[in-house]
Amino acid sequence: MVLRALFRYLVNNEYLIEQLANSYPIRRAAQLTAYIFMKGKYLGEESMEKLKNSDTLYHIEDKLKHTGRKVSSFGTSFSEELKKGLKQMNEEIQRRQKR
Repeated sequence: MVLRALFRYLVNNEYLIEQLANSYPIRRAAQLTAYIFMKGKYLGEESMEKLKNSDTLYHIEDKLKHTGRKVSSFGTSFSEELKKGLKQMNEEIQRRQKR
């Protein structure tokens, strides 16, 4: 109980928060966090661009076409799986109601 009140006082102390925000460790931690975030975002965008420009995706689609499998987009396959799941749920509900 005493620790909670002390912590609440420290968190609500505007002067203390300002002093901590201006301290080197807190500023450095914020800089590193922003750097890691931006670097990850850049690497993700770069790898997606490389994937779009590479022939790997086309090779996979070509192999799937030759095997006779249907090449579908994420949206169509997601909706098909969703319909299957809903159908199974409805069948399960009907079985439970018959009991």
